[in-house]
Amino acid sequence: MLILSRQCAISFAVLLLAGCSLEPRAGASRSTPNGSKAPSEALAALSAQGPSAEAASAPATSAPPQSAAPAATRPAAFVAPYPRATWRLAQDDDLDRVVLWFSQILIRHAGARNEVPFVLGYWSSAPPPATRTREEALALAQQLAEQAAQDPSRFAELARRHSEDLPSRDEGGAVGGYKATVLNMWPQILDALAALQPGQSSRVVETKYGFHILYRSAPPAEAMMGGAHIVIGHENAPWLAVFAADKTPKRSREEALRVANELYRRARAEPERFSELAKEFSEHADAVAGGDFGEWSTRAFASFPPRSRRLSELAVGEVGAPIETHLGFEIVRRTALRPRKQYRAHLLIFPFDEFNDAAPNTDASERQKAFLQANAAATALARTPARFARWDAGHLVWQWEEGRELAPLTALLEPLDVGQITAKPVVTEYGFVVAQRLAPEPVEQLDWHTELPAPEQPDLARFFDYIEAANARTFLPMFATRVQQELGLTDAAAEQLRALHDVSGRLVDNTPYHVLMQVVGSVLEGTRQLLGEQGYATYRAVLNRDAADILLGAPADSPREQGF
Repeated sequence: MLILSRQCAISFAVLLLAGCSLEPRAGASRSTPNGSKAPSEALAALSAQGPSAEAASAPATSAPPQSAAPAATRPAAFVAPYPRATWRLAQDDDLDRVVLWFSQILIRHAGARNEVPFVLGYWSSAPPPATRTREEALALAQQLAEQAAQDPSRFAELARRHSEDLPSRDEGGAVGGYKATVLNMWPQILDALAALQPGQSSRVVETKYGFHILYRSAPPAEAMMGGAHIVIGHENAPWLAVFAADKTPKRSREEALRVANELYRRARAEPERFSELAKEFSEHADAVAGGDFGEWSTRAFASFPPRSRRLSELAVGEVGAPIETHLGFEIVRRTALRPRKQYRAHLLIFPFDEFNDAAPNTDASERQKAFLQANAAATALARTPARFARWDAGHLVWQWEEGRELAPLTALLEPLDVGQITAKPVVTEYGFVVAQRLAPEPVEQLDWHTELPAPEQPDLARFFDYIEAANARTFLPMFATRVQQELGLTDAAAEQLRALHDVSGRLVDNTPYHVLMQVVGSVLEGTRQLLGEQGYATYRAVLNRDAADILLGAPADSPREQGF
């Protein structure tokens, strides 16, 4: 009988993980409105005007070198990452309420991805490709890291002069507040932030975007803030198609910035007209509400961290210079707080867009087909509303606060009583929607944290999600063979334990996570029944120990650790 030592078992499992990858999976689909139009006459006129003196603080159009080349394989001069931090043992629910504020300096090279970092979807600001080698980029990054470490107060200055991430460069490298579960896609970034205190800068950290120097910022003072915005899109910000009021624009990034700068000048001169300007010029669907995007806590994670960060910098009534997001350029105004309604609805969704990790992609005929289906549903349900719950479409029950999302649908629901159905379909980020208004439910107030959790025991759901089904299929039998020594089992009981952990017939390489966890649950419950409570407690202690060793000890240069 083969007996594996604990160290041998852990080493073998770690080697398995060296082949794991977290590359974005193609084929994920979501309903998103899209299309194409020329700029409106009003916007076209604005785009012809150059930036004004008042807009001098807005983002510059010049672009430092970036690259469109694919990520290279591991180079010889590997950059040692920070030690793995114990946030890796935490439950996703705990990480989901942690928001970290930081800035960055990004130095690209010819093998780096030409994308904006830390965005769960493709977004390129279209700078020219970098020509420097990886070695040249690393040397420059290390020089900047040393300068930042010597005087962290110069970080913003260094970022403006050297960083090659366009959206954050003109903000002194500030990217805003990100949820830990978002940054979990780039674990080496979270490890670095876990090692820093506010006011400290990092050594060089490598991702597929290039080399980063990070600066951890103190969280903003806790307060509520309201805001409105004007969004001006361009061809290199395809995600506006998901939230657009109509068809997305055909204009360059430089042209969009000229338009945004001129609108900023006008809004700054007459801030009381901001809502009018938003209704006339903004290309976001919330233009119907004067660009209102609701109220947020300064400590909460907002879907667009740069927007929330700009809002927190403003006084009530003040208009901020344009910021760049993956929607385009946004001019933000801080608004006074006011009572906000909760809306809740049962949505029938008729999707017409598909997108993956690249960008939204719409077939005009699919959009028309979806509209006709939604319109037919609205007409039929007006006659027989009892059929709503059984209608052949995507179903979603959703609740939101006024301003935070779904502005066109909010406007349709407002005059309706609970139980009534919208008379016509409306375009949302989900697709065409027909909705039945429901009574809102009580809202849980989230408690946001500013420090990463550091649990003593690993979350097994996170562990098995990390190793995935292909490795779980090998790990479980290997673990059963080894743990029987510590349990002191009879030959018969050891054979039963190994049989329970043989999941080769139930797991394949692409087994979905929920199925994987069902299989793991059945293994654990069967083990509990076999060993009894005392034996199972010992078994779980050993499993927790091994899981923690693997989560905190996989090779730092494995593809899994390189992030997106």
